[in-house]
Amino acid sequence: MRRSRETARPAPTDGHHPRASRKPLEGLRVVAFEQAVAMPYCTFLLAELGADVVKVERPRAVT
Repeated sequence: MRRSRETARPAPTDGHHPRASRKPLEGLRVVAFEQAVAMPYCTFLLAELGADVVKVERPRAVT
């Protein structure tokens, strides 16, 4: 008996599946100029989804 080509195979669970480690925002770079309370949380979520977040902060005066 021949096997059908349409037989679904389970995805590998060892992390080597091409889409297993891919996050939705992977490859996206976000530059964050933030001061408010909500924005750091927002950039945290973007980073968790795979975005490369670059935070730009005001330089602090050296005293």
